[in-house]
Formats: sequence, C-alpha cells, structure tokens
Amino acid sequence: MDQNMPVYKGEIQALSLGMDIRILDEKDKPVLGKRGEVVLRNPYPALPISLLKDEDKQKVSEMYLSDHPGYWNNGDDGWQNPITKGLMVFGRSDDTMNPKGARYNCGDIYFALEGFPGLKDSVCVSQYNKDLDERVILFVKMLPGYSLTPDVEKDIKKTIEQDLTYEHIPDIIMEAPDIPYNLTGKKLNALVKKFINKRKVTNVEIVVNPSCIEFFKNVDLGEF
Repeated sequence: MDQNMPVYKGEIQALSLGMDIRILDEKDKPVLGKRGEVVLRNPYPALPISLLKDEDKQKVSEMYLSDHPGYWNNGDDGWQNPITKGLMVFGRSDDTMNPKGARYNCGDIYFALEGFPGLKDSVCVSQYNKDLDERVILFVKMLPGYSLTPDVEKDIKKTIEQDLTYEHIPDIIMEAPDIPYNLTGKKLNALVKKFINKRKVTNVEIVVNPSCIEFFKNVDLGEF
C-alpha cells in the first residue's frame, strides 16, 4: 500500500516499480476501462527463465509467451480504471469466455448448476473457429443412473438462464466420461480448452485421471 496515494475500493493502487503492465482486448490491443487479459510488456528480474525438466524452455514459451507474442502472459483477467489508473484482477483468464461480446467466467456456470439433479461435475470452455469466433461448450459428467437426455439438457439451459441470463447458455452441452483434475484438485479448464481447439498440450502428466484425456483429445464438436 502506498500511503501517498488515494485508495479506491477493489482497486490495486498502482503497478509495481519497473513493471509495464497492460490490459489487452480480444485483438491484442491495449485498452483502458475495458476488461481484458493482464500482460507484462517488459522483462522483469522475478520472471522464471525455465521450469523443472524444461531444458529447451518449451513449456515456458507455451505457458507464458505464445498467446500474446511480445508480451508475458500472466494468465489473469483484469480491468484498469481510465481515471485512477488503478487495477482490478478478476481471476484466471483461462476461465473467462467472451462469446458474441458477453464476457463472463466459467465459474458463473458452475455456480448456477450447483446442486442440479444428477449432475456430478462439469467443465465449461471456449471453442474457436478459423476466424476466431467463439462459442461455449459445456461438458457434463452425470451421476450413475443419470444421462444427458434432451429433457435434462433443456433443464440445464433453463437453470442457467434463470440464474444468469440467456446469453450465458452454452452453445453445446455434451456428456463426458470424466473431468480432468490436477494433483491439487484444480479443474483443468485450460487443458480441455487446448484439446478441443487442437492446440499442442505438453503437460498432460499433471492430470490425475488421465483416462479422460483421449475423450477430449478426440471429441468431434463439428465446424461453426
């Protein structure tokens, strides 16, 4: 906290010394007053130069440098106040979707479906076409004795619309055999997102239930 600067609710007062932080929109253009991806434009002594068992630095490049060339990608979703220049960080950008301009977090979907009858788990991610248009895919894992019937799918959409809005309804709802997690119990949204968008995945060893990997690697969602 900088005692020489005013404090605004929910905002980080100022950026750390020597850090050229930017907020990028969906076209990788720096923006103020608009929610986007938090990135770092300049080198910084505390940034990792390699990871364990990553001698060729391939994982570092994939995780932090590939999504926004020329920037270090922190993987967070943020907003910078155009007046105060204060920064708000909302959460992981991998969990954020922006179909047709309606920006929201996958956690919104999970919260809306909490306690839905017969639903054991789910993962919600974005799929992109060749023009980088985005649509939302919801994979659901049902409890034993339940399945994703047309009526259940209709009820899921109705629940999401009632708890959120019509714009939050996923474009595709599909049943999956399992949902991938890592050793710490974190749901691997980013991994599923890479698989369905046919991007290279180099860290599959972190998945504690690897039997589900083949499903997401080979799932056919069709063109749009």
